[in-house]
Amino acid sequence: MTDTEEAYEGRAAVSIHPLVLVNISDHHTRWKSLREDPGGASTSGGSAADRVCGILLGVIKGEQTELMHSFELKLNADGSFDDAFKRERLDQYKQVFPDYEVVGWYACDLELEDSDIDRQRDISTLAKDAVFFLMKPSKANSLTDQNPLVKNLPFSVYKMDSAAALFREVDFVFASSDSERVAVDHVIQHAPSNDSKGTSLVVQHLVTLHRAVSMLNVHMEVVQKYLEATARGEVPWHSGILRHAAEVCTLLPSMKLDSYSSAVLEETDNERIVAFLTGVTKILVINDEIRNMYKNEWAAFGSSFKNVMRWADEAKKW
Repeated sequence: MTDTEEAYEGRAAVSIHPLVLVNISDHHTRWKSLREDPGGASTSGGSAADRVCGILLGVIKGEQTELMHSFELKLNADGSFDDAFKRERLDQYKQVFPDYEVVGWYACDLELEDSDIDRQRDISTLAKDAVFFLMKPSKANSLTDQNPLVKNLPFSVYKMDSAAALFREVDFVFASSDSERVAVDHVIQHAPSNDSKGTSLVVQHLVTLHRAVSMLNVHMEVVQKYLEATARGEVPWHSGILRHAAEVCTLLPSMKLDSYSSAVLEETDNERIVAFLTGVTKILVINDEIRNMYKNEWAAFGSSFKNVMRWADEAKKW
C-alpha cells in the first residue's frame, strides 16, 4: 500500500472493486460500438433515453460502502429508469448474490445532468444514502499538480445532499482480493495469440505448467524404454544409470492405480457437471428472453385485436 492509499483509507467513504470498473467499461464499449461512433464517447446531446446507466451492488459496513458488482438498466423515453426491467434484473441478481444489496447507480457522460437528481431519488427508494458513480470516458488521464504519483481518473463518485438537492463528491479507494486481481489481469491482458507475449499471467502459468509436464513425460518415457531394453538384454547393464533411475522413481509420488483412476473419474465428472449446468443456465436465460418477447408480442396483439373488434362493432352500428 502506498502512502497515498494509507492517507485516504481512513476517510474514504467508498471502496471500488475492479469488477465494477470492468462491467461499466464493457457496457459503455458495447453501447458505443452499437452506435458506430468512432469519434469518441460523447453521450450528451442525444435523447434522454440514449445514455449508459446501471445499478451498483455491494455491501454497506457502517459508513463504508463497497461497490462489488453492477448491471445495466434500460431507460424510458423520458430518461427515467424502466422500473419493470429494474425489478426483474434485481430479483435475478439477488438469487445469485444474496449478500449484495443496491448501493447506488452509475452513468457514463461528460458531466452531471439536471435529471440526475430525479434518478438519484429513484434509486434512493432502494438504497439509503445511494452512491452515484459517473464515468467520463472522454476525459484523458493527466498528472495532477498536487501529487505526481496520482493520476486524474476518468470518473467521480457522488452522494446527494438531500437538503440542498445537490451532488457532493466523495473520496474513494480501490479494494480487491487476490482472486479479483488475477481475474481482472486475465480479462484485460489476454490476447488471442499463439505467442505468450501479451497474454495474462494465468495463461502464461498454464502454458509453463503444460510444458513442464510434457517434458517430464518425455524424460520418463526415455527412462522406461532404457529399462525395458536392459531387461531384454538389448542394452548392456550399467549400475550407475540404474541407480539414477531408481532415485528418479523414488522422487515420483507413489499412488495406487485404483485410487488414481477414481480421482481422475471424479474430476472428469465434476467438469461435466459444470459444463452441463452452464448449458442449462444458458438455455434458461434464452427461454426467459423468449417468454418475455412472447408476452410483449401477445400483449400488443391483444390490444390491436381488441381495437379491431371495437371498430367492427362500431361499423355494424352504422
